[in-house]
Amino acid sequence: ATVYVFSLLAPAVIRFAAWVLTHTGYRVTTLGAENIPARGGALLVSNHLSYADPFLMTAAVPRRVRFMMMRPLYNYRPLTWFFKMMGAIPIAGNDGPKKFMASIEQARQALREGHIVCIFAEGAISRLAQLLGFRKGLEAIAKDLDVPIVPVHLDRVWGSVFSFERGKFIWKMPRQIPYPVTVSF
Repeated sequence: ATVYVFSLLAPAVIRFAAWVLTHTGYRVTTLGAENIPARGGALLVSNHLSYADPFLMTAAVPRRVRFMMMRPLYNYRPLTWFFKMMGAIPIAGNDGPKKFMASIEQARQALREGHIVCIFAEGAISRLAQLLGFRKGLEAIAKDLDVPIVPVHLDRVWGSVFSFERGKFIWKMPRQIPYPVTVSF
């Protein structure tokens, strides 16, 4: 019974834990959250500056978010159960056409079912704090769907310990605790 109850409550518990951890290490300012629909599907399209970005988004969005994520990270055995429980949708640029389109269709189906789906449209974490070109997956997901597309700007994340600032990931001292970050919708 405990396992069953945990399986039902796990996404909410993990979301709360992510919120607590995010607000402990970061001072998150959210702007424009009213642009996220209270119900129904929506596609969030965000820049990608660090490995903390999904947690920052989870802390800023009042609803559960299903993230598109790189398949190699999704398939990392110690964390696969977590990503599945959170409803992540794996995708990779080197997937074959059928596998790639299956991931796109999974995201489209989630939108049809009224979920919020987030895609980091650059397809990779920035190594130089520059906005990278957007990949074509965004267009394929949104094609012919009547859902709002909400642009998201993660600001001041570059320089946090989870970014690649100074060519280092994690192995650097934070400049400030809590680290100020702005999430704009």
